[in-house]
Formats: sequence, structure tokens, C-alpha cells
Amino acid sequence: MTDRDTPKRRSFLKYVGTTGAALGLAGCTGGTGGGGSSEAFTLGTLAPQSGGFSASGPSVVQGDELAVSQVNEAGGVNDQDVEMVVRDTETDPNAGARAARELVQQEDVDALSGAVSSSVGLAVAATANDEEVPYIGGIGSAAIVQGDCREYVYTNNPSTHMVATGTIPYLIDEQGTSDIYFITADYTWGQTIQQTYEEIVPASGGNMVGSSFAPFGANDFSSQISQAIDSGADTLMMTLWGQDQVKCVNQLIQFDGRQEFDNVAMAWNSIALNRSMDSVEGIYAGAPYYWGIDAEPNTEFVSAYEDEYDEKPPMASGMQYGSTTSLLDAAQEADSLSSDDLAAELEGWTNDPYYKGGDQEFRPCDHQNISDWFVMQGKAEGDMSESADFMELIERRDGSEVVHDCFDACQGLPAWS
Repeated sequence: MTDRDTPKRRSFLKYVGTTGAALGLAGCTGGTGGGGSSEAFTLGTLAPQSGGFSASGPSVVQGDELAVSQVNEAGGVNDQDVEMVVRDTETDPNAGARAARELVQQEDVDALSGAVSSSVGLAVAATANDEEVPYIGGIGSAAIVQGDCREYVYTNNPSTHMVATGTIPYLIDEQGTSDIYFITADYTWGQTIQQTYEEIVPASGGNMVGSSFAPFGANDFSSQISQAIDSGADTLMMTLWGQDQVKCVNQLIQFDGRQEFDNVAMAWNSIALNRSMDSVEGIYAGAPYYWGIDAEPNTEFVSAYEDEYDEKPPMASGMQYGSTTSLLDAAQEADSLSSDDLAAELEGWTNDPYYKGGDQEFRPCDHQNISDWFVMQGKAEGDMSESADFMELIERRDGSEVVHDCFDACQGLPAWS
């Protein structure tokens, strides 16, 4: 195991344009799982290619593809090209766990990445830990280190506490928010963040004047919007995901509800969703990544992504790219295909900016990635300089300011330090 007092970085991750190098999508066979037996490092990517979150599937795959391609361009891991195998989670916890198990037992992968949806991430995390294979949840898996912490499991995704603390105090302190009404997704992620709001809002000097849950896949948000307007709140916070967020914003505008609030905010933002909204003008949003971040590494990442996929990187691609470059960088530093060595290297791993222009760390006490949070405001259509220019970055919050204390439930961590 690497001495924690020595530098942990190896500057092999170069932001160079991709050249279409093969990603080795044919995985190794005949392995026993639990850490890989081939000389090449094999990455198992879990993406929702069907089911409710299937729209995010291509972004997850593309983020990993670009990371792997660039690492291979720079020499690979242990002088071998990284191979990548993709499996569909079907946006279903059982299917996600089954796909993760197949990647380990049949494809002999050395690490797992991806999964969208916290419930899928939780199922994959349990499977990865049982199989003793490192797993980094890239996006939508905030809950995987928020209670039942595991030695092989890490998350690049901000916790629900970081999401709430990243945006709510800004609305209260800078935009005059006093009374907030919440429309929240009725599944694991939404239920968890709603509990966090109940702590963060009063602690920040605001009032929760009401809330309503919306089932995933709802088509009609008129009841929730009407309750929000009737509450007298000056601010509406929508904590929804995917097309649910699009529908709620569009119905708010169609019902002339936008003007009933001084401030309207989304807990999470994505350019893919912005594109389907009738208007984002004036709407606040938080995110762990946006393509417009003013930092040289991000400029190079965005350029490489555009060269390869002819679009600005969606948030899911950015998060996957960040988590997978960190994972492969740690694998190179560990100089081993052992699962234990890689998991140990990740614990406390700090690396230079992979796209944000600021340091990040996988904290030893709970394996949560600590990185910056960005607050944005939607632009008027006439102020957009290009098709993806939906948001203006107005506040950057240091990760150390928004991160939660280590969870008491994480009694087994640190596991490797």
C-alpha cells in the first residue's frame, strides 16, 4: 500500500484529443472475479440503456469512453491498454446488481463504474463489495456511502447534504429567500434529500412552508404546483430528475405559476434537460459540473469531448469522465491489478483538477468525493451564445464548505489507511 505521506499523483492523464483508439470492448473470459487476472486493466461500465433513466445511458458510456481513450493514448495502465465492457442496468436495482455480478464473474473486470439512480447504485455497491471489486458511483448514486459504508465502494457524486447545502444558503443569503415550498421526487434520492432540507433550511435561516412528493414518471404536476402557489412561499425548489423536472418546469410556465414566486430553483441541472424546457430564464440550479466552468482542464476536456461526440458534455458525461480518470489514475499509481491495492489507493486519494480547476479527495472516513459545487442561473434566450449556453455560473462553493460530517454509521472506515 502506498505511503499516505508521499505524493499520490502520476501525471499520466493528458488532456489530448482522442484518436479513435480501440477501447478493448471484448472483455477477458475465464476469470474468477474479485480483481482480474489478465495483464490489461478491465473496466466494467454500468449504464441505464433501457428503463426510466435510459436517456442518461449514452452520456455515461461516452464519459467513460473518453476517459479510457485518453488514458490509453497516454500509455494505459501498467503499460497496457485499458479494456472497457458495458452492461445495461435497465434502471432497475435487481438488473443492475445482476449486471455488476456478470461483469465481475464472467468478464473478470478489475473495477466497476457508473449506474444512474441511487437505488441502482445501492444495489451495485452491495454486489461490488460482496465480490471485493472497487466501485465508483459516477452519478446518481449519492446514497451509496451515506449509511452502510463499504471498503470497496466510493462515490464521485455529491451527497444529498452537499446538494442541499450547495444551493439553499445561496438562495437565502443572496436572493432574499425566506419561505420555501418543495416539490420532491418520491424515491430514494428525493426522500433522502427531503430529510436533509428539513435540517438545512432552518439552520440557514429559512422556513419550510410545505412540500409534496411526486412519483417518478408523473405526467401531471398541477396538484403539486397548485399547493406550492397556495402555500404563499416566495421560493419554489424542485428536486426532481430527468423528464420529471422538464414536465414540472414546463407546466409551471404553462399555468403562469412562474410569476407567483420571487425565486424558482432546481436542485440539479443538465443541459440535456434544459433543451426540453420551455424556458430556463431566471431559474436557479445547482450542479457538481457544467461545461462552462472557467478552468483550463475543463476547456481541454470540453474540446476533446466535442471533437469526439459533436456536442458539449452533459453533466452525466462530465461526472463519469471525472470518476473514471480518478479510478484509472489510482490504478496506475497502485501499480497492481489487485482489488485490495486499488481500493487502498483510492482511500484518501487526492488529485489535481480533472475538469473543475480545483483539488478533490475521496475522504477516508466515508469514501465521499469532496469537490466544488456550482450555482447557476438560467439565461434568457436572447443571451444564449450557442445552443448549449443555457446557464450562467454565478457562485462556486468550495467542497469543504458544503460537505457533511462523516457518518456515524461508517464504523468500518477508513478500511485501508
